[in-house]
Amino acid sequence: PSVCHPFLAFKKFLNKMLTFFCLRTEKLTCVNAIFPAILYNCGERKEDAMHIQDCLEEILHLEDTDLAASLADASRLFSCKKRQLVAKPDACSDWIPFLVSGVIRGYLTDEKGRDITDCFLYRPGEAVLSLSILTASFPINFEAVTDCVLVSIPTQLLAEQFQQSAELQQLYSSYLLEKLKRERELKLLLGISSAMERYQWFLRRYPELADVVSIKHIASFLCMSPVSLSRLRGQLRKRGEEPPVKQSRLSEKSGLF
Repeated sequence: PSVCHPFLAFKKFLNKMLTFFCLRTEKLTCVNAIFPAILYNCGERKEDAMHIQDCLEEILHLEDTDLAASLADASRLFSCKKRQLVAKPDACSDWIPFLVSGVIRGYLTDEKGRDITDCFLYRPGEAVLSLSILTASFPINFEAVTDCVLVSIPTQLLAEQFQQSAELQQLYSSYLLEKLKRERELKLLLGISSAMERYQWFLRRYPELADVVSIKHIASFLCMSPVSLSRLRGQLRKRGEEPPVKQSRLSEKSGLF
């Protein structure tokens, strides 16, 4: 009997993602359609494209300068203020935003209108996307927790370059594997761990965010009430086990790639 090679299974997964990029762009709205605070705009000045190229090479760790130049020529760099919506699921967009700096929270809304935190993005190079795009619905909204800078790349161009660039395929597969690993880790944690264990895991996994993200949103992410989380933090402080974290450490992370 034939055995399915793991790479073939992963290739099918990548093809599914590529199909999303090419055929389901109506599911995304990114920052350029909502808050067009353009810092550098493609096609207006040569130095703008060069600045975006430097940015892409840094946050995505691209070694192919021709690839970076091709993406930069069609991309835009944006700023987004704290608490502004970065991406939402109910309108059309042809752009995929990538984080340059700042912190973004992904959340969905339940039938009672309450938002539930799904993920945090804070490392340069992270795409403002959720793995829920592989399902029939895409209910995730993304808002800025802090002031942010993002670079938006045209979806169609990204799909075309993905077909041709081995480097981009490798970067993308590494990104998806990391996303899958983190989502599985969180799912297992929420299923078998106590509230204290969940919060201690958060401090280990996201030490940069402990004093940047609100208690309400951290509690939602860890499936507990803000009151319960406040009590846990108080217990850890009394035991001297909750280390102080400075927001400036956010800029020291190198990203997924």
